[in-house]
Amino acid sequence: MINHSLDLKKLILRLEPTVQLVASDFEKLSQKVDPVIKKHGHLNGVLIVASSFPGWKDFDGLFAHLQFIKDHHKNVEKVALVTTDTLIKLGAGRISKYHFLHPEIQIFDKEKEAINWLSA
Repeated sequence: MINHSLDLKKLILRLEPTVQLVASDFEKLSQKVDPVIKKHGHLNGVLIVASSFPGWKDFDGLFAHLQFIKDHHKNVEKVALVTTDTLIKLGAGRISKYHFLHPEIQIFDKEKEAINWLSA
């Protein structure tokens, strides 16, 4: 499950994965963000708050996650990851070095710092 909220004034999507991810998580996210992207053309940012990464329940969850990223990454300006988990930081740092994703990615220890960066 992914707890999520969307700040319509700042156009920032906040995500917090809590248990293993399933395909329906990404269907729900698409239903929430697609109309906003259609109206505004983009999201200013995605804020991911994760003390740990719960993984995927099954292959369908992994595939839906990858499809969601493929379908939306060009419409997101920045991604801020808030975590203190060393493995997540390492993985996110490696992903951000590749240029196959559009958004700029930054890692933060505190949510307030991440929101300030996304809002700038």
